[in-house]
Amino acid sequence: MPPRRRPASGYHGIQARSSGRFDAEIRSGDERIRLGTYDTAHEAARAYDAVAWRLGRSRRSMNFHDVYTREQAEMLVPPPPVITQEQQRRQRKLEQCLLIAERDEAMRLEWARRFPEDVTATEAFYTQKEEEKAAEKAKKKASHCENEVEATDVAPEGDYELVYEEPDLSGGVEGVDYGIVYGPDNNEAEE
Repeated sequence: MPPRRRPASGYHGIQARSSGRFDAEIRSGDERIRLGTYDTAHEAARAYDAVAWRLGRSRRSMNFHDVYTREQAEMLVPPPPVITQEQQRRQRKLEQCLLIAERDEAMRLEWARRFPEDVTATEAFYTQKEEEKAAEKAKKKASHCENEVEATDVAPEGDYELVYEEPDLSGGVEGVDYGIVYGPDNNEAEE
């Protein structure tokens, strides 16, 4: 059987559209898997190769022979096209945040290279803070253990019975109100 010809795009599984974009698709048995539409044939071919690696195809059937692992092929695939303006805005914001983080890291490394004494002082400061935090935690734990010991010293374990005793009101003291109400007409006590 003669080798299959490559399409006009120059890549396996890539078809040019009238809009100027390129569709990528791959076959798995009788099933056709559509991989998406890309701006360039090169991007579409990278997407084709990533899926070909996942399907276990031989390197001969791939578009690029400079890829040796599936992970490498997946890293080279362009991100899927962003559809809405909101998604585009989020994508731009994310890319800006990543760029800022990369710059911050590069500046931190440059600072550490130029001023190693600052790095040493910073590490010593945070080491001291961690030690203080650990000491405070140990102190709280010891205090908690002492409180538990005091609680067990005051009240021994076991069943308790609540006893209520009524006060003895028979021998009252003058000037103390024991809840006795005197009637309006006589000085006799009413209960």
